[in-house]
Amino acid sequence: MGNGSEDIRNKKYQDLNTWKGIALKELLNRLVGKAADEVRVYTVATTRFDKNSKTIHHYGSGPNLEGGLATLCTCKHTMRMYHDTNGWNGKWILVFTSRAKSKGFSGEHYLLYMMKVEQAFESHLAFYKHLAQKNPAALKIKNTATNPLGYILSPKPFAQILLTQECMNSLTRMIQWTWRGSRLGTRYLI
Repeated sequence: MGNGSEDIRNKKYQDLNTWKGIALKELLNRLVGKAADEVRVYTVATTRFDKNSKTIHHYGSGPNLEGGLATLCTCKHTMRMYHDTNGWNGKWILVFTSRAKSKGFSGEHYLLYMMKVEQAFESHLAFYKHLAQKNPAALKIKNTATNPLGYILSPKPFAQILLTQECMNSLTRMIQWTWRGSRLGTRYLI
């Protein structure tokens, strides 16, 4: 339980069954003429090797491979900030496993997958809107509201945030403090 998309609320690791591997020879053929392309390396510490099933499991949320779409929007902030949004298109990211023996590995990294960036977004909101329109199934499996391994947050309208009781209480306190502060000739930064 927890490894398939049939019960995403109780997932323990990402379901990678929809991803098909390719032989090394085919990979090398696809990479002919691409030696000058920029490549970024990403080591995923949240991978484990299951010796019984001889499979690698990814227990983290990023990069997220579920929904048939490889996405990276939480981890590796410095890597993501290296280029502006348009500068990422066409870049390669090689993703390696952990090499920790405590996680079932032999002390060496394994190539988990590689991906070529097709599109980048300025914000989580822009990415959310794109998925909502173009790929609702991927949005559902990547959403934190439905999947503990998801990492896309559902946006709330600004008015809805302001009308929560906690926000109203805070706003009332800030207004009271500001009024009292101005009576005393003191300024508060809110």
